[in-house]
Amino acid sequence: MSTPDYDQQELLERTGAIMRRMLRLTREISMGHRLDDMHYAEIARRTRLTSKEV
Repeated sequence: MSTPDYDQQELLERTGAIMRRMLRLTREISMGHRLDDMHYAEIARRTRLTSKEV
């Protein structure tokens, strides 16, 4: 199965669209972990969740 080829701008637009559809808390956790390279304990403190909930 072949994967579609996306240019960088299209990939950014598609990623942004997906992120906007996420729930705020889910988006915050995902971005903290993937983009800010935060550990779950740090995200938990930021979001006032437990590490287990993150």
